[in-house]
Amino acid sequence: MILKSVIVSITERRKGPHSARFHIKLDTHVQAALPHINVSSNETQSDQKSSKTYGQITSYENKPWFIEDKSKRVTQALRFRYWHDEKRFKGTGETSLAQRALNTLGGQRMGGNVKSDPVQGPLGWQRKDDWDILWSPATTAHKAFEGGLRPGQLCSAVPGTQSICKKRRLSETLVQAYGEKAFDIIPRTYSVPRQVKEWREWMLTHCKGGEAQLWMLKTAQHLGKGLKLVPYQSAIKEVLLQFQKADVARKSGRAKQVRPFVVAQRYVEDPMLINGLKFGIRVWVLITSVNPLRVYMHSGGLVLFSTDMYSSDISRADGSVAGGHVTNYAQNKDGEVWDMKQLRRYLGDRDFDVLMNRILHNTAMTYAAALEPMRREASKMGRPAAGCSSFELMGLDFLVDSSLNPWLLEVNSTPSLAVEHSDPEVEGMIYHEKNSMVMDIFKLLRIPERFSSAVQQSDNESSSSLSMINGCEDKEEREALVAKVSAWLGEQANHEAVYEIVASELEMRAGTGFVPLMNSISLAEAEASGWNVTFSQLDLLQERWCQAREQSLVFP
Repeated sequence: MILKSVIVSITERRKGPHSARFHIKLDTHVQAALPHINVSSNETQSDQKSSKTYGQITSYENKPWFIEDKSKRVTQALRFRYWHDEKRFKGTGETSLAQRALNTLGGQRMGGNVKSDPVQGPLGWQRKDDWDILWSPATTAHKAFEGGLRPGQLCSAVPGTQSICKKRRLSETLVQAYGEKAFDIIPRTYSVPRQVKEWREWMLTHCKGGEAQLWMLKTAQHLGKGLKLVPYQSAIKEVLLQFQKADVARKSGRAKQVRPFVVAQRYVEDPMLINGLKFGIRVWVLITSVNPLRVYMHSGGLVLFSTDMYSSDISRADGSVAGGHVTNYAQNKDGEVWDMKQLRRYLGDRDFDVLMNRILHNTAMTYAAALEPMRREASKMGRPAAGCSSFELMGLDFLVDSSLNPWLLEVNSTPSLAVEHSDPEVEGMIYHEKNSMVMDIFKLLRIPERFSSAVQQSDNESSSSLSMINGCEDKEEREALVAKVSAWLGEQANHEAVYEIVASELEMRAGTGFVPLMNSISLAEAEASGWNVTFSQLDLLQERWCQAREQSLVFP
């Protein structure tokens, strides 16, 4: 076996904590020997002075390339292909945390067009033969499911998540599942104009005696845009007036300039304040399966503060939302931002744990409510090919009241991974939180290990029983197979493949910060409470194993 080895000097240039750029320098004859590695360098002599040798690329004859770092850990390089629809995201491929992570793990970008290219070019869903992983916003990634995927492909969207990601549908999905109990998770919300009558009736009953109650009106826009805070006396009038303005704009070809309100949400008027500022919490959630439900919340996150001091003066609610009421990152880019460790220090361990456990539970309840629409959408696309998979990252925004109750305000599809702040120290913290979370996504998905032939074969074998169950359309046959798999699990209790068949991703992959939410809801509680949530046999089986593992019991 012939061993070739070449030292690679990687220059790290930093203009800010999030803008580290790495350049690989290779001699021309060495570059020619690496046909699969795209290498470019435009560094100056001043850049070279601060260069650091991070590792060594080693090639074995007829073997993939490897990168070995100073700690002697070896990572296989260039073992999978990915497509990045760069034009659909904010920022460029060079600043994309996802692209950096995929490159670090050995991926090779096969397409989309770069931001600077004036040509739009094809999107990933239009070139399904060119990638193993599609990184694209959920709105476009969904189209990749049309016609099916190849075994092993990963797509950055999960069918049916619109049931909670769209502002209008979030409250409808939760109410469908939990009735009035939904408003223990989200502030009371009405879809307008469809529910104007119910909204008016509720206010007539609950807004008596001149109570100063505020409502937040929201358009379908994102990034903190299209919000208006109004007193209840004028709320319905504002909604109807906005619809008239939007209709006039639409008829004159200016539809995008005036957006109608789509929901009216009761304003949380007793927010917890820190140093006089209102704050919200952004948490990141990853969903990797709908049957059984596999959803995870990251232990990191961001605490986003309003730019102005909070005031409960109702007179200030006349018009667009003032800076003391908005905690959206896109609207307050230079506002104060904390990580979770800073929030823990402020609240203390006890109160912080109480708050985070409540957020964990409410997040799990939200995804349980979406189970039926997600499974329904998945079934419309037909039975997926063996081994293909989907995943989706979402950002959930919570507001905390003075009693430590977290109120879910929105579920954001394709949350921003941009890193921007005028304070370099804060910018560095934001970069660390987001970058760690993105790396954990791909660790949880077992990339690049899942693309090695040996691992793929193991995965296919270990998921065969699960695939059989998912492929059964006959109810009796399906239940019989579930019973058969359950018995097999009992016999193979100590076998590593147990988790691959029932809940492979329950076991948190090495070093990830994702916490499984599946066991945050008692399925028995769901049945006893009369919730309209349908759990499958696989969910029940998964919960059984999860509880046994948590309690350190011997598997039956």
